[in-house]
Amino acid sequence: MNPQQVLDVYKLIRESRASPKEKVEAFRLLQELRRIAYAFLPNQRDQAMKLVLEEQPFEEVRHMIMHRKYRDWYAVLFMPFGSDDAYKKDNNGQTKAGLSQPIDEQALNVDVWAQFILHHWRPGGDNPISGTAMNRAYHVNRRSIFGYLLARALAPRVPGGSGTVPKTHFVRQYTLLVARPQAYREFIMQWEHETGEEFIPVKTKPSNIVLKRIPVEQCSANTTQDDVAHLLIENKIPPTWIDHAYTFGLYYIDHHLRIDSMINNIYIEADDERLRRLAEHGLPPPIRAWDRWYIPSKEDKIRICYIIMDETDHKHIYSLESDEWLFVREEVHPTYLRIHSAERAAHLYDTERTRIDALRHAEQTVGDNSHNSQVVPEATNIVQGTTNIAPGTTEGDVRMSETMEDDPSNAGPSGSAQPEEAPSGTEGAPIRTLSDEEM
Repeated sequence: MNPQQVLDVYKLIRESRASPKEKVEAFRLLQELRRIAYAFLPNQRDQAMKLVLEEQPFEEVRHMIMHRKYRDWYAVLFMPFGSDDAYKKDNNGQTKAGLSQPIDEQALNVDVWAQFILHHWRPGGDNPISGTAMNRAYHVNRRSIFGYLLARALAPRVPGGSGTVPKTHFVRQYTLLVARPQAYREFIMQWEHETGEEFIPVKTKPSNIVLKRIPVEQCSANTTQDDVAHLLIENKIPPTWIDHAYTFGLYYIDHHLRIDSMINNIYIEADDERLRRLAEHGLPPPIRAWDRWYIPSKEDKIRICYIIMDETDHKHIYSLESDEWLFVREEVHPTYLRIHSAERAAHLYDTERTRIDALRHAEQTVGDNSHNSQVVPEATNIVQGTTNIAPGTTEGDVRMSETMEDDPSNAGPSGSAQPEEAPSGTEGAPIRTLSDEEM
């Protein structure tokens, strides 16, 4: 869409000869154009996007459409499709615009969980999950989902009614470990030195892996990263898996530093350590077959719209206003947390000028590594479901005519190259976790 077409939409809304139905339809189109334009970073918006985001003309027509003579049409034309596309019966026979939670056999099926989390545990929603990364095109970062699922598969199974505190203690320490590049490898080296044994990571199909959860009684405020590392070693978790989970750790820390908490110092110290390790080791590499974005289907987006509408109308929850959504094409792995600026990070080390230079070098290194990490084959193993690979990335401003589901930044080149360092035989089967009885 070009600037003149945006002006034509405004003209139709103000046109005295246009019917109420036409005016409301045009206003709905304008609202959607604003949502799409806002999803992109300011420096990537073209002239049409900038024009559609101007507040004064929009508020003028919004005030007009809110007049009582348009209200009936405004309610009817909220979505131009039938609710049958969104409302489905779940496993319990209840009709709702949502999805059933994946079963235990899908414990590490990244795309199945990405779809569910996008529907029900979105940023700013009713029950958001810390550490997951999604952008405003409803694309879900697979690395962040993988990190969450691994934590979920290893966390203690808390009996009903006993609260989530033990699980929180474990996940916090797990996060602090995966957010520190190379830390797990150091724990492995220490374990090999102390035991005299060689660590041999698992190299079998996920369906053949039985993960042992940490017992509830071992999870408390005294749980440490050593405890988490020993559990990972006991389960023979490969270091490449922990590298891949780095994204979850990055966004988990970012989320919790947005919350006024008594334990913020823990996350501040963890972020300082993360920066030092990035300067030394660079960005942890992904497992290429489990990388990139999960892209929802058209039906998914319809259901999500209904869920957001229901949250807004009945619970007064406005999830799209959360600043934890990523912009389309925003850097997924910034050197500094999204809530912090480079100046703040430099200030942390203002007594160590060489450290600042190292951090600046790391920022360039991380940028190069993150660019390379986004070049992946179409072949997917554990990640199942909608893959929707688009053409390669192009340069230049984003145009309004580009749909966000075709965003080039989500794409990888065609091909069938095997993933680097991915476990052999991963056909998407889930990891099974031990039940309480088996433990």
